[in-house]
Amino acid sequence: GSLVVGKIWKDNNKYHLIYDAHRSSSKNPGLGAGHSTCYATSDDGYNWKRTNLGQIEWNGSKENNMLDPAPAGTPFEDPSAPPEERFKTFGQVGASFDPDTGEKLDTDEAYKRWKQQEYLGNKYKGPKMESRHWIEGFTSPDGIHWKSIGKVGDMSSDGGSAAQYDPETNSYYAYIRIAGTGRRATGLSRTKNFWKWPPANLVLFPDPQDDPDVSFYSSSYFKYPTDPNLHCAFVGIYHQLGDFLDAQIAFSRNKTHWFRPERKAIIPIGEIGGTDTGGIGPWGGLIELPDGKWATVYYGFYCLHNWLPSGKTEPTIKKHPGTLNLAIWDPHRFCSVEAQGEGRFTIPTVQPGK
Repeated sequence: GSLVVGKIWKDNNKYHLIYDAHRSSSKNPGLGAGHSTCYATSDDGYNWKRTNLGQIEWNGSKENNMLDPAPAGTPFEDPSAPPEERFKTFGQVGASFDPDTGEKLDTDEAYKRWKQQEYLGNKYKGPKMESRHWIEGFTSPDGIHWKSIGKVGDMSSDGGSAAQYDPETNSYYAYIRIAGTGRRATGLSRTKNFWKWPPANLVLFPDPQDDPDVSFYSSSYFKYPTDPNLHCAFVGIYHQLGDFLDAQIAFSRNKTHWFRPERKAIIPIGEIGGTDTGGIGPWGGLIELPDGKWATVYYGFYCLHNWLPSGKTEPTIKKHPGTLNLAIWDPHRFCSVEAQGEGRFTIPTVQPGK
């Protein structure tokens, strides 16, 4: 199986983590193996324990750390909300339907139709299936006990949703993955009403300075720790030809115009044979550790992105359990300027009237 970060935050001198645990196998691999959303805590950010919640039965017992209902997206704290809605989030949900009748299909039937459609293409004449997606909202008083509030927008967001509250405008904004640009990219949606989100506008996308096979799989948004007006994102970079993922960092002063000072990985993939050889995915924001270091959690892939466990591709790669890892920096050391010899910064003099 694999683990995917949802959100990490610090509250009451304790670190909290929401993550997805994806099952290792499925009889319907084309539609995924399913997952459970889980909760863990830590006193120092390095050592974590699964906290028993007793919310849902699994394998005949409620002695587990699974959340029910499971929130989608990346939770955030809303200081303007009543106590029972202190935490909010939204994320993509969806299902498979018969496009002719509108009937919702169970997983087995949907996979059966999907497999035939993929194999036969235009020659397939049987009953069809299509996937439909929308975003649903969730609220919580503590980040642990969640309530679904239903649909809050008609758009897809399959690469994660990083929403925030803006106290200056008493509104909400969210960075989500969007399609329709030829390559995956990042869009920004804004609203005064959390219960109703408009489609996102394109704000961050591969440009001519990027390799032609690059797509932006995700944008893990956070504010710079010492400057709330400096917006930051760990951008998940998918290299299609190499079939792996790493991450770059981007900055913005106005939420819409983004700059990547270094077009190289700030979190590179790991050594061959490790648990993050095939790709990494940071998500959930930035935390400060007790020793003063800055850190983010990322999930590691031991195989390439499109590796199939059936043995049809890369059968020599040994399977490993999915892992969650910490990427750690000294404060204010995300990127730097290096000089071969003497280095100095100069500021041009601007004279009045010139």
